[in-house]
Amino acid sequence: MTKNAMGNEYSALLNAALGNVLGIFISPALVFYFMSNPTINSLPSSPGGSENSRLDYGSVMKNLGLTVLLPLFVGQVIHFLWTKQVAYVREKFYFSELNSLALLALVWSVFCTAIATGSFQTIHGKDLGALVIIDAGIYIVFSLLIMITTRIPIRHWQFSREDTVAIMFCGATKTVAMGVPLINILYTGGDQEVIGLLSLPLIMYHVEQLIMGAIEVLLLKKWVTTGIKKQSTMLNDNKVNPKMCQLTTISVRSS
Repeated sequence: MTKNAMGNEYSALLNAALGNVLGIFISPALVFYFMSNPTINSLPSSPGGSENSRLDYGSVMKNLGLTVLLPLFVGQVIHFLWTKQVAYVREKFYFSELNSLALLALVWSVFCTAIATGSFQTIHGKDLGALVIIDAGIYIVFSLLIMITTRIPIRHWQFSREDTVAIMFCGATKTVAMGVPLINILYTGGDQEVIGLLSLPLIMYHVEQLIMGAIEVLLLKKWVTTGIKKQSTMLNDNKVNPKMCQLTTISVRSS
């Protein structure tokens, strides 16, 4: 979406890679911090294990490292050693389409799990509607907050329009590819109904961010294009004005 909105694509890619790596360590730590509070932790324990086994930070880190960090590291090494070959294979076998297909399969599997375990039946229509509204509100509030913060007219702080677009999409969007494995690893061997229920808000948020993101792309692309036109106009004016000054000076001297 950042590329389609004419944002800073390279900054978005760097943020995605860095965020996925840091998320492996920070996300489980935050989950364990909140789940250690008995007031917040109202979920049932796993049938085959105790509460302490479910909150095993080391085991979660090991599983996340093998499923997320290790493939990322191996992929970067392969890309570094065989850059030209990787670029050829990427274009030849349409890796971008395969990436979208894999993400679609992941979302489909989560929906299948939620339907098979009856997660939708345990949620009332009002609760599901409230979930949709809350997810949309979170996305809109984060987008507006980032837009306002990054465009504050302070020297050495105000970001360009391209960078603002990248920060908006990176800050407001949530990745299913990281959230779903985290939920599955946290509740390995647990009740599939609980896993499907916990995955439902993330999936709904993903669907809503695609819809609202498509609308944002149209608006932000027009906004970035307008900024580029203004910059080009200012550059043209700066190029024309010195010539006009020189002509004025020559005419005064000749007179």
